[in-house]
Amino acid sequence: MALTVMATVAVAPKLTRRSRLVMAIAPVKPHALTREQMLQNARNWLGVPYRLGGKNREGVDCSAFASVVVWQNNYYTTDLMYRIAHPISKENLKLGDALNIPEPGIKGHIYIFERWASEKRDTVWVYDASVSCGRVCHRPIKYDSAWVPVRYNWIAE
Repeated sequence: MALTVMATVAVAPKLTRRSRLVMAIAPVKPHALTREQMLQNARNWLGVPYRLGGKNREGVDCSAFASVVVWQNNYYTTDLMYRIAHPISKENLKLGDALNIPEPGIKGHIYIFERWASEKRDTVWVYDASVSCGRVCHRPIKYDSAWVPVRYNWIAE
């Protein structure tokens, strides 16, 4: 379950060092996005150059791209996506879900799922920012069982 923190507090309680730390790293619940809004967000970034550590239209990496597709205001690396998404089964993948390799640094990668490319469910259509594309691209790739399918916590179904 994701931790939700209120953005404002009516009466400021006495905060401990630990509670200040939790509030600093816990995500504030954003507005809900529809799957179509996520798809449009992904399409709007097509062609933006890939740049490791990049977080804007001059160059973006995979986790920054995934972050803007679903969150839009904050940046989450692949190993921190659990703060805004929860695991789902491969069978439950829908448009706007993600395929995550939750490793820190360059070992991790995340794709935005569009749809299955085959009835056998061994190939998927994805959006991602990668070295192999050199930019944000839309492409079919073979499904990898190492991926963790995840769903954004605040999706508007």
